[in-house]
Amino acid sequence: MREFVKEADVYKRERMVNLKIFPYVSSKAWVALLFSIYGAVVFLTIRFLAFDIPSSPLILGLYYVSLVLAVLAGSMSGLLASAISKSPSVAPLVMILLIIPQIVLSGSLAPLPENVTAIASTRWAFQDFVGLTGMGSDVASDACWKLTEDERDLMSLEQKTVFGCNCMGLAVFEPNSCNFPGVGQFYTTEIDQPAPVEPAALGPEPAEPVIPPAPEPPADQNDQIAMVQYMNALNSYQDEVQVIQDQFRSEMDLYRSQADLFTAQMKDYQTAKITYDAARSTAVGSAEALIKGNIDMMGWAFVNVRNTENLITWITKTWIAQLIIIGVYFVFILVLIKRKDASA
Repeated sequence: MREFVKEADVYKRERMVNLKIFPYVSSKAWVALLFSIYGAVVFLTIRFLAFDIPSSPLILGLYYVSLVLAVLAGSMSGLLASAISKSPSVAPLVMILLIIPQIVLSGSLAPLPENVTAIASTRWAFQDFVGLTGMGSDVASDACWKLTEDERDLMSLEQKTVFGCNCMGLAVFEPNSCNFPGVGQFYTTEIDQPAPVEPAALGPEPAEPVIPPAPEPPADQNDQIAMVQYMNALNSYQDEVQVIQDQFRSEMDLYRSQADLFTAQMKDYQTAKITYDAARSTAVGSAEALIKGNIDMMGWAFVNVRNTENLITWITKTWIAQLIIIGVYFVFILVLIKRKDASA
């Protein structure tokens, strides 16, 4: 940030001889590029030695190039501050004025429209770093998260499973399906437990017994033999009816006992089912809310890192944006240096 302003006197003297503005500014940008390459190597080396961060050679290479461009953009903003400043003491103040918009427009503090943040190099750098970490890779590959919020709200846990949502519903707690940071804190044991078993249905109530017809009295009731036979038959009939009624009462008593047991079991089942469903729904809902909050905040930085072709296309766009911003910085510096040259 003091590179140009500290050499103002030397620059004026050399300009009177044969110093050209473009080579002069290019020499500063070249040194900034070398320091960016070196700084990115040091940062990545320390980072991956200090933390156990799984990363493929491709991701590491993309991360390195992104970091070089981010550092170079920062260095060029420092040279821009130096070109703007009229004295070395003013350069830090100008640098602060340039840094504040970079922080605000980076997209890490609050979601902002892309056409607003596109002018900030930090926005593209932040997008690269978030995307390459893979934190949103599974979300970006899940078609269910591309549905509208109303459509997602209408889906049950079972439907999310049937439709193959890999980072929504119960699958949100499967590390091999949805490796999203922070969702594990909402996990509950009911997620992997089978649902409570509903008691077997209670059978129908025993039917009323069919009472056989009573024996008919003899036509001649003065016939003693016939009357004796009739009385014996009547006694047998009454005993049979008593057995049938006693058996029916026993069946009814057993049925009432089974009904009482079934009622108690159903009450326990309904309580367990409500608790089970509530625990699963709460856990899944909290995890999905966390993901949705991150999508609202930085979903534009999520990319499926397993889709190499899509990843390369996605990150190339950010690199081109970074290079354009660096080029704009370079042009501004040339113009400002030229203006100082003209004013002198």
